[in-house]
Amino acid sequence: MNKSEIFAHYSAIIDDLLDRSMFFDTYFQCPFFLESNIYGDKHDELPSNISICDGATRSCIVDNDYDYVVKFDINEDNYGSACEREAQIYRNAQACSLERYFNEITYIGCYTKTINFYDYYDIEQFCEFYGYDAEEFDRTIMEHEDEMTIHPIVISIPLYACRRADEYDCGPIDDGLVAQAQKIVSPLRNRNVCVATAFIRNYGMDEYEALSQFALENEINDLHIGNIGEVDGSLILTDYSGYHDGEIDEYGKWD
Repeated sequence: MNKSEIFAHYSAIIDDLLDRSMFFDTYFQCPFFLESNIYGDKHDELPSNISICDGATRSCIVDNDYDYVVKFDINEDNYGSACEREAQIYRNAQACSLERYFNEITYIGCYTKTINFYDYYDIEQFCEFYGYDAEEFDRTIMEHEDEMTIHPIVISIPLYACRRADEYDCGPIDDGLVAQAQKIVSPLRNRNVCVATAFIRNYGMDEYEALSQFALENEINDLHIGNIGEVDGSLILTDYSGYHDGEIDEYGKWD
């Protein structure tokens, strides 16, 4: 992985998004109010090869013509924790010789840029007022420009990179594999049993049990069909930071 090359590639993409629309000025200040599954089908500001995918704690920028994607934290309460947590889990997996089941994630640098901030009520009301549509957002900003205080701020976005994974087709549910999966307590079957059966089919019960034990020990949860994928023909976990409502407590556990 060439970290500097990937960082330069996605920095240029973020630069382009910010130059395209004032909408993205606000998105990169507080994307937890502007999830792409809300605005993605409503505006034409994204280049055809670029998509932004949001989850509960992070966003992922995908260039479909490039081998890598970048992730960054978006959850306001746990800002800065999910990506590094995932990177630490990968290091833990390496120490246990289990890294082949995980899509490696690596910190590649912190994107910084001076952009405009629009001080118009609080930012949540601001976004709701303008509707989540980039074209309408920009048009309304211009109409209400005299009501706003605009001042420059510096945004800083720690970027983490990983391989772009293909979607994995779990295929039909195999009742025999389901029965095997149910013998073991595992986060891999808590959300979608087809995730568990897919790993058993690909790696066997012994490997599935080892991975399940590792996931329990590292408090990996939220393992559903959208968080697995295929890289170089192998089924792997692509999003494994888990979803945790609080910070790490005094015992090193997540709330």
